[in-house]
Amino acid sequence: MNVKLAAGLFISKLLSLNRHILTDDEARAIIRPVTIDEVKTTFFDIEEDKAPGPDGFSLGFFKAAWPVVGEEVSNAIRDFFKTGRLLKQLNATLLTLIPKVRNPQSVAEFRPISCCNVIYKVITKILVSRIREILDLLISPSQNAFVPGQLISDNVLLTQELFSGYNQCRLPPRCALKVDLRKAYDTVEWDFLFATLRMFGFLAVFIGWIEECVTSAHYSVVVNGGVHGFFAGAREGHLPIRYLGLPLISARLSVADCHSLLQKIDSRIKGWEGVQLSFAGRVQLIKSVLTSFEVYWAMAFILPKGIIKEMIKLLRTFLWKGTSSSRYPKVAWEAVCRSIEEGGLGIKDILALNRALMSKHLWTVIKQDRTSIWVDWIIQVRLRARFGQLRKTKELGAGGKCYHFDTL
Repeated sequence: MNVKLAAGLFISKLLSLNRHILTDDEARAIIRPVTIDEVKTTFFDIEEDKAPGPDGFSLGFFKAAWPVVGEEVSNAIRDFFKTGRLLKQLNATLLTLIPKVRNPQSVAEFRPISCCNVIYKVITKILVSRIREILDLLISPSQNAFVPGQLISDNVLLTQELFSGYNQCRLPPRCALKVDLRKAYDTVEWDFLFATLRMFGFLAVFIGWIEECVTSAHYSVVVNGGVHGFFAGAREGHLPIRYLGLPLISARLSVADCHSLLQKIDSRIKGWEGVQLSFAGRVQLIKSVLTSFEVYWAMAFILPKGIIKEMIKLLRTFLWKGTSSSRYPKVAWEAVCRSIEEGGLGIKDILALNRALMSKHLWTVIKQDRTSIWVDWIIQVRLRARFGQLRKTKELGAGGKCYHFDTL
């Protein structure tokens, strides 16, 4: 069986699946005419410090010169949504490498970036905002990461529950398969993309906009300051070893499982070696960048105390010493983690944060939040099998005991 025939059979099976199909009103709402105000709002919602594309015009230029160029630029963008045609010059991208450190010695010390034209960014942002209006109608409950108000950690927690006991020999033989993630990570097949949009009931006009943005893209590589050639792009790669960036485990999280978290924080700190940072700058980087790594893990796991101590050590060293070794801590870390009103720096206490995030998961189970696929599984499999029919929280009374938990 050739590849095209196999792809056709797969798409036909895809179209036969049960799913929500957009109504005529929902489908027509996202192809409504684009207004000048919508274009302007989209322009000014994008951050100014983005690198310019091949045309050399940055977003800061368009914002500063909006009284002069605003009307013409808006008409050009609106013309795309009227005709469905996009100039290939607008859909050009430069691929280049920027160094993470002052004197890079290896490929790992460079970061690749893609520089798109601002007008193309605005067009795609408008398309994304239109899709966002109906996104919650189309996405499966298991895709929590894409639905506002849902937590990506629910998927991780559910997967950990399914892997529970895999390290014990007394259980019956079992296996787990990680199946068909290529559509999400490795390849972009245009036929599959357009068939999926048709399956959900998107109108031909909207699909045409997506098709024009996808098929007209071409890239050039910047080497030593010069632009070399162009090629049509499709993303390639390999399946992730982890699930959503976190380790899959069948038992308690170990210190060894968390080494990648420590390495990520340490490598990010080393990447700032060539930057002259003030004390206030280091505080802001800890709050906005380094703490985000900790929060993502703390949402899914009860972190080992040894790992928490190592993370505090890295942050404390970076806060007081920067990337050198000339200073020592001036106050205790507990004082640093106090709120600004209490005389601290407002840096999050990772141990308290971990407990708070775990408590949040417990609360979603207690209130039986059925919008979470993990909560639904816990209630149906873990709790109902042990305690029978469970009552809603409001039926238990303010002082009544709800459930007993062996986890979290």
